Amino acid sequence: MRHTATHCNTLQHTATHCNTLQHTATRCNTLQYSAKHYKTLQNNGKHRHERHTLCLREIDRQTDRQTDRQTDKQTDRQTDRQSEQERERQRQREREREKERARESESESESEKKPLVSNE
Repeated sequence: MRHTATHCNTLQHTATHCNTLQHTATRCNTLQYSAKHYKTLQNNGKHRHERHTLCLREIDRQTDRQTDRQTDKQTDRQTDRQSEQERERQRQREREREKERARESESESESEKKPLVSNE
């Protein structure tokens, strides 16, 4: 009986050891899965960060283009205003020349109408 009891104790010890190994293996598999999941999240995070950075760069480019277009429009409007102001100055000068010609013409007409006075 002693031999049977010892054998039984050995089997129990072996079963306990086996259960411990199974528990350890399960824990190890869980840790491996967790490590793999962590790496996946890390990679996804890197990709997300890269996509986010690309999006920010694209937004910056679009903002720069929009700012350039606004600046171009402002410059065009300013140029148009300056051109219109220059045209208005030219029209004003032309009106002044016409008035001057009209005065000169009047002056010539009046001098022709005046009789010449002779000193005889």
